[in-house]
Amino acid sequence: MRFTVALLQIAPHGNDQSRNLEKGLNRCREAKSMGADLAVFPELWNIGSARYPLSAAGRESWTASAIVRRSDFIASFAALARELRMNIAVTYLEAH
Repeated sequence: MRFTVALLQIAPHGNDQSRNLEKGLNRCREAKSMGADLAVFPELWNIGSARYPLSAAGRESWTASAIVRRSDFIASFAALARELRMNIAVTYLEAH
């Protein structure tokens, strides 16, 4: 049995979650068209791998970017995975 993994080492749009979502969905579609069974995203994809800031204001903004598992961001990837019949491993800063 053959299983193809697409490692999506793609540049994010910084902390712009809507643009990261759009780009991520498009890259999953491309990966599927090339035969991928699983697409794996870079770290903290929803916030563009942004590091934890040193300043108090920066930390507040970074923390506010966290999302929950049932967010629209994650639900969009889940819906696409069902549509394409593939697995998607999307990473994100999780609120808890």
